[in-house]
Amino acid sequence: MKKCIITVYYLIDNFYKIYQEWERNRLIPSSNQRNRDGKLSLAELLTIAIYFYV
Repeated sequence: MKKCIITVYYLIDNFYKIYQEWERNRLIPSSNQRNRDGKLSLAELLTIAIYFYV
């Protein structure tokens, strides 16, 4: 089961990296952007949510 969650995280993280680039190109540039990261990445949050429902 441990390898399963690592695989799921790896797939989500790779998808999110591609999605971030796509989203960055689609949005209008703004000078009011935050410079700090959250405590958990979106990939980590999605992995937890998916693991909860599996």
